[in-house]
Amino acid sequence: PTLVPDPDTGGPTTPSWVAVDPASLAWRVGSAALKAAPANPANTFPMPKRLLGRKFRGLSPADLGGGAAVVEAFDGGAEWWCPARGEALPPEGVAGVLIAHLLSRATAVPPSSSSSSSSSCRPVTAAVITVPARYGPAQLKATAAAGKAAGLGSVRLVPEPVAAAVAYGIGTGAGGVAEGGGAGIVEDATVLVIDVGGGTTDVAVVDAFEGMLEVLASAGDDHLGGGDWDASVAAWLA
Repeated sequence: PTLVPDPDTGGPTTPSWVAVDPASLAWRVGSAALKAAPANPANTFPMPKRLLGRKFRGLSPADLGGGAAVVEAFDGGAEWWCPARGEALPPEGVAGVLIAHLLSRATAVPPSSSSSSSSSCRPVTAAVITVPARYGPAQLKATAAAGKAAGLGSVRLVPEPVAAAVAYGIGTGAGGVAEGGGAGIVEDATVLVIDVGGGTTDVAVVDAFEGMLEVLASAGDDHLGGGDWDASVAAWLA
């Protein structure tokens, strides 16, 4: 597997932020949207997965801050109001823009160092999307819809702590693609996986045996990620 770097920072991850440039109406995704957020908060949409499949009246105050205004859709769902475009944007559409951005980056990176330059132009039509452990049916459906909006023909959803276990080679007997991935845990091992992301923290107890992973239990907090820690530190300093 090949990690797809962020085009702005060169790092292995891309911030889950999307924005609309008020002058050109062009999309800004990832680090570009995050850096411009202080000057363009009304047209910035942070961490769309927090609104996917959610009802407006079930949102907490933490879901409503940090970017564009959140409004109630006709079906009771939550949408962002975008002043630059003069319309409400559903989270599935915004998440689709983010996924499409990642797909475009994936097609620009060769699958391996030995691949020919022509292999980098192959279109991506199927993908595995990781989701928080606490996602319910409506949120899973909305995530799949975001993948379809990005142009994917096939979407498979995997809980984030399970994906983290696979990335580190747990249960596979081989080193993972994640930085620091070791020799892997082969079988007869019960492992607690803690996955801390930019917007959520998920934990899972997995049983690794015979090259397979079985999730014994999982839980998570949708408002305990790096972004929340940053906001808490900034509020404390202020």
